[in-house]
Amino acid sequence: MCPANKEIKIERGTMDVQVETLNERFRNNLMATESSAGYFFLSSSARNYLPKYQYAGEDRSLLYIHILSPLAAVLVNHCTPSSVAPNTITITGLMFMIASYAIMCYYYPVLQPLSEEPSWIFAFHGCAMLIYQTLDNMDGKQARKTGSSSPLGLLFDHGCDAVNTIIGSIGWIIGLGLTPQHDLIECAALIFGPFMVFYIATWEEFYTGKLVLPIINGPSEGVAGGAILSFVTCILGTSFWQSTSIFDQFLSPWIPEFIPPLRNADLQVLCAVIGILNESIDKSHKVAKKYGLKTLVTQLPLWGLIIASSFADTSMWLRMPRITLHIFSGLFVESVTQMMLDHISNQTFCVRRRWVLAPLLLLALIPRGMIGPKTDTILLIYCTTLWTFLLFKFCMVVHEICCLLNIFCFEIKNNMENKRRKIA
Repeated sequence: MCPANKEIKIERGTMDVQVETLNERFRNNLMATESSAGYFFLSSSARNYLPKYQYAGEDRSLLYIHILSPLAAVLVNHCTPSSVAPNTITITGLMFMIASYAIMCYYYPVLQPLSEEPSWIFAFHGCAMLIYQTLDNMDGKQARKTGSSSPLGLLFDHGCDAVNTIIGSIGWIIGLGLTPQHDLIECAALIFGPFMVFYIATWEEFYTGKLVLPIINGPSEGVAGGAILSFVTCILGTSFWQSTSIFDQFLSPWIPEFIPPLRNADLQVLCAVIGILNESIDKSHKVAKKYGLKTLVTQLPLWGLIIASSFADTSMWLRMPRITLHIFSGLFVESVTQMMLDHISNQTFCVRRRWVLAPLLLLALIPRGMIGPKTDTILLIYCTTLWTFLLFKFCMVVHEICCLLNIFCFEIKNNMENKRRKIA
């Protein structure tokens, strides 16, 4: 055999190996495509872990243990049909809060108090908060009663709680008679304080695998306190919170004279900030001590929001308070829901993928005074795009989890199958 023929055979052999390698890669890619068909937000490893997830949590609140939990148990056992899905209970509670928020938007479009305050809106808001709290405690018990507990229920409940956070904050701000024009620091504390404690509670659960609510916490005492605040405003008006009656009667003998009198609203904000900082610092210290300082990196989205709000031009809050609030709340909801999704699917929470924060960080870099009415359209587009994306993402994630676990979001599967049998 001549050397030329040997070279030809070697080349053909090499080409055959390359063709076989390409075919093998094509088959692997095809199999991977087929295995991930219909899934965009859930990776292969997430889909393998999700069905195995088991929730672990504990609420140490005395109010919850002795009043809220027994009340929810009675309502579930004696007043709630087994055909009602837990997520239906959750979304019903959120609808009450959204209705209350819509009413407050109508009467307080720019968070400015009116000369004649319609007191009934505070009564409605207080009732909405108590209804939301009760239904929020009922959904988990209903899931256990009907045997329909799932990771979807946890994620759905967490997402609704995240959305409700900003509604509760606005209720506090309006109920106390605070305005961004005169009380910007107090308003920021009531907005970003709940963001902080909620985010860090989710962050703690992400690393420890268990949600532990302290003896005084937001879902129990915080919501109940917000409802009481609304009822007091309904009866006494916002003027009560703008007065210094509590300071004058109870605190002034114990406070140095160089400290000016504090309004009742200021005392409420101060108590809330102390509780929030105490819980947040305690949880952060425990997790960082046990799992390492690298865990603090995943708090960057939270601190990015807080720092961006500090450096951003305050004129945004004064001209378009609602739009600005919706932007910050949307960014908060995106981060905490993604962290919870990564927790229940055993994935890594990637800070770099929080790309929705980028426009806000860019706005924070713009020197003060350069943001004016001309940029309001940009803020509106940013806000609309953000919440449209969040709605799309949440619907897609719910759909993917339902397909993976073979369940329905607002219907218990056994009931749905029974209905189909009756129809057939």
